[in-house]
Amino acid sequence: MIKLKRTIYLFLFILITSCSLSTFIDIDNERTGGLRISEDFNWSISRNRIITVRVDSEENCLVEVYDEDPRGGGELIASGIAGNNLDFKTVINVAEIIESFIAKCYWTDGKVSYETLLFDESEYASCNFKSQYASSEELHNLTVNADRDMDNIPDGFDQYPDDNTKAFRSFSPGKEMWGTLAFEDLWPSMTDFDYNDLIVYYNFEQITTAENQVLEIIGRFTFPAVGASFENAFGIQFDNLDLWHIDSVSGNILKENTIQVDGNGLESGQAKPVVILTDNIENSLHRNNDGAMLNTVVGGGTGWSDTLVVRITLAGPLEVEKLGAAPYNPFIFRDQNRTVEIHLPNDVPTTLVDHSNFGTFNDGSDPDKGIYYLTEYFVPWVHHFPIRWKWPDESDDIINAYPNYGKWAESDGVESKDWYVNPDPDYEGPWK
Repeated sequence: MIKLKRTIYLFLFILITSCSLSTFIDIDNERTGGLRISEDFNWSISRNRIITVRVDSEENCLVEVYDEDPRGGGELIASGIAGNNLDFKTVINVAEIIESFIAKCYWTDGKVSYETLLFDESEYASCNFKSQYASSEELHNLTVNADRDMDNIPDGFDQYPDDNTKAFRSFSPGKEMWGTLAFEDLWPSMTDFDYNDLIVYYNFEQITTAENQVLEIIGRFTFPAVGASFENAFGIQFDNLDLWHIDSVSGNILKENTIQVDGNGLESGQAKPVVILTDNIENSLHRNNDGAMLNTVVGGGTGWSDTLVVRITLAGPLEVEKLGAAPYNPFIFRDQNRTVEIHLPNDVPTTLVDHSNFGTFNDGSDPDKGIYYLTEYFVPWVHHFPIRWKWPDESDDIINAYPNYGKWAESDGVESKDWYVNPDPDYEGPWK
């Protein structure tokens, strides 16, 4: 029986991954199959960073955080206030290959300062602005002597100068940037590892108060590729929040009568806040051709997606550390079956999932150990990329497009950390 089981596993692995993973096959280890993955590998390309900016001032100063020096075109990540015994804090999901951000301080005397936020092995990064080091070489002309909404934020610093409940905006992964969620949708069965059954591009915006607390979340989503025939739904669970933290949800598309929602827009029957952003991806797509595949086959079906904009209003201001970092806990439920969810590796499912599917077919989940949505070879069904990622061609596993994927995974993420940034230059993908 053991020999038969090993033979079946090996046959399935070779059948699904074809010859492109053959150099990784380890026939002496049935648990890890082609890729020799550590059970402890978390598959994370990025990590949450808790950023703190302090300003040595008795007055409120505007602080902005950029992915690179804004004088050279850096992208705005976050903004808020610091000084007057208040630190600016934010939580951002940052790619492991990023070594630093740049903080910019607008002083009330018109000066501008810059500091570097260095990332190391810890989850924290901080910097301190001191007035004596502020340069007069660069000045700003923001209004600092008026405060129409009387929230103690000068109008020139306040992005909502006529609304005393709002003051600043922060973005993930950046103001004009998009992150990517790449799904395989055959869980709990093995897949072809092309990670294009559903591609989601996302951008989250947090609207914060004069005290740097989150008041609203605006999610923007597009679906540039669909490499499957299922009518999948897409949602988000806020693991760190309770149901009462959410006041209202608007902008989501619910047409299929698959789910039930409460009066505030959250999905009914959940222990944690769950927002179903759309109960059928197809309702946002515009296809130029017949067939299930959309932008996943070279020379095949093409089309485009609407941008889905969903606004989530909190019941009251919330500390950014409590909310956590985007993209939170995103998931799909497959082909209108609400009980079959597919999440990022080790993200917990919602209350409505059918737990009897865990540990069946090729799923290696062990809920008692906090292990979810990994195959018995410890390979995930979903990847998250903090960039606009280019997906492989249909049925063409990810290593063909990104040759260093295996090196990165087998080294527990130590080597080839930038494997996902650009596909092999000779690879002809459906996005060309």
